[in-house]
Amino acid sequence: MAAPSGAPAPLLQTPIQLSTYGRARTQRTHELCASSTSHQHRSSVAVGEVVRVSGRGLRRRRGLLATLEQGVAIVLMDLHTQTPVHTYTLAPSDHACTPPLVVEARATHGTRPYLRTTYYGVVAEDGAHTRVHVLTEHLDARGQPLAAAPDTPPSSFVVPGVLATLHPMGPTALCATRRDGAVALLHPNETEALAATHTVAPLVFDVQRLCPTADALLVRATGAAPDDAPLGALALVAADNDAAPACLHLVTAHATAPFLRAQTCALPTGSARHLVSCAVHSSGRVAALQSDGRLVSLRVEVPSPGVLVPAPAPAPAPALRIACARLVFLSDSHLLLVALHTEAGKTRAAALVWDVDLDAVLAVVEWSLSVSGAGRVSAARVLDDHVLVQMDPADGSAFKSSIAALPVSVPPAGLLRHALGAAARTQPWLAAPPAAMALPPTQHALRAALDALPTEPAACMRALDEQFRAWVRDETERVRAAEHIKAGRKVPRLAIDGALVAAVLDRALPAYVPGVAGPAPFARETVRFLLERGYISASATVPHLVPRVQATHDWSVRMLLLRHVPDLSEAHAMALLQAALAARDEAGAPPVARVLQHVLAPPSFSKPALRMALRTHIQRDDDVLLLLDILHMWLDRQLTAPLDGRVPREAEALRTVPHTSIAYRTGDVVPPSLAACVSFAEDLLDTFFPQWIAAPRTHAFLRDWAKGVAQHVQALQALERLRAPLASVSARVPAA
Repeated sequence: MAAPSGAPAPLLQTPIQLSTYGRARTQRTHELCASSTSHQHRSSVAVGEVVRVSGRGLRRRRGLLATLEQGVAIVLMDLHTQTPVHTYTLAPSDHACTPPLVVEARATHGTRPYLRTTYYGVVAEDGAHTRVHVLTEHLDARGQPLAAAPDTPPSSFVVPGVLATLHPMGPTALCATRRDGAVALLHPNETEALAATHTVAPLVFDVQRLCPTADALLVRATGAAPDDAPLGALALVAADNDAAPACLHLVTAHATAPFLRAQTCALPTGSARHLVSCAVHSSGRVAALQSDGRLVSLRVEVPSPGVLVPAPAPAPAPALRIACARLVFLSDSHLLLVALHTEAGKTRAAALVWDVDLDAVLAVVEWSLSVSGAGRVSAARVLDDHVLVQMDPADGSAFKSSIAALPVSVPPAGLLRHALGAAARTQPWLAAPPAAMALPPTQHALRAALDALPTEPAACMRALDEQFRAWVRDETERVRAAEHIKAGRKVPRLAIDGALVAAVLDRALPAYVPGVAGPAPFARETVRFLLERGYISASATVPHLVPRVQATHDWSVRMLLLRHVPDLSEAHAMALLQAALAARDEAGAPPVARVLQHVLAPPSFSKPALRMALRTHIQRDDDVLLLLDILHMWLDRQLTAPLDGRVPREAEALRTVPHTSIAYRTGDVVPPSLAACVSFAEDLLDTFFPQWIAAPRTHAFLRDWAKGVAQHVQALQALERLRAPLASVSARVPAA
């Protein structure tokens, strides 16, 4: 599914802490899988799946979570209020072996709209079988338990072997995975609950339930006839042993014999002992994180029914600085990595949205752990807009486990513009920079000259300008002679390797030193040349590009950065705008209107990220009022312009924000488009609306603006009446 060009950028927010659990009483309690998506992470706490069955198939139940604490209880929790909806007490002697599964379906009889059925497995003392308990509730149309409903006694059925996970296949069928790697089809309402089994492999790294209506690509691999469509399917990444390679197993459940059918495809991910985590997407995308940090991403294609073939990897796998992580696919292009890392001797958690097509970090959020000593992480997407993250202590630790809900938002597919400016976010997570490419001889000479520059900063910058000026002159003459360009003709843009641009710019700009306020020396001529000719991009040059340019205190270079680097992030653009607001009274600083004009120039920013950057960088009411007055002035000029639509440039003047003493220079600029002005005004009004309620000094300005907008809208509505007759006349008048 293609994402619209205006789709918002991927967004992560700080996790919501839901619950903390005490230390497990005995080692036996660690027989429980932490989630239904993997067998590798065992804990005394598990996160279950909650689904609702309708005519459109299975879908995740919004806002309801299910957790199980070994020997304590199963808790159904409302995510929005973080309060328990229902609690099922567990016997301390029972050893649950599966995460809970909750299925809500419409009742087939009576007037009660829904039945909520909760399944969980308890392993026998000798490990020979698992008893699956079934708990049923009657719900009203709003999903609340009916107080007057008759009690439905709990029931159970026995399945041979030790179950690990339970998955819904419809209103009356379940699929279960066993510890030995087998998949079982269960019919809880029939006398013989076990319908069929199929052996996969004992080491299961990832299990994903596929919906036959939505996940058509992988389900088509079965080659089933239309009248024998599968009830559902499971995609498993598993291996026979540590030394064997991992394989993708696609197991589909059917209403007619054979009830379970499977296809297998070997994955080029190396031996199973080196796999840390795996993830499968319904589109056939597979991702695997290896112990050396390499993140392998590939597609499994279906050239013909019943055949699965891995497509060759388009590029070498990137190596990440991550040792403990869990992978979860959010879409075909977006992979979530939830990782633990150590910083200053303390363990922190981080979540990254990784674009598997572009190998870039699109969003990242880090947080401190509420409990110390966490050594294992598990993540499961049991809700459409949240991923549940479970942190467990390392073996032998006395610390607690915790569960948090991580809010996530991604478009249906990846867009290139979302990865612009992602270099600064991606670089800290890479294990090593990519190998430098071989430079041409002339560029290699300049690279060698950089290492011979003086160490004193001012002398170094002067020498760099001289060296680079001479190199550009010599290179221009070489290109002119090679291409036989006559004197006086313009030479094409020099082809400079990106690695060389990064090396030159890294030496030409001041070092990144947070907290230093004074201007630092830099190679001004070199930086201006690289900016003006478009050699610099925020995603492919040096880290901390914008802060280092800010450290020059040279507004001509800052303006070139806004004008010639189109992939600046929303945060960087707002940081430059805030610097212009703070320096509006300084000599040499440009008018704020001119900086805002460059900020609003195409391409447009993502609105959620822009509003977050506004809240972060622009905090004073005076600054927001000044920006609104600039937009008010531009909108007034746009709406009062001649009917030919040409907005003239006005001379620079001194202006005061109405009802205040805030004075600023208007700048001799042409206003941006009407749509850009309205969009940014909307962002300002929505972002700072709460704080303006408590700021009476802004009310008069906003009231006057509201009155003016109402008058303009009324005038435009009257002018709308002329469109139809003018269009009718122009359609019949021959063109001149």
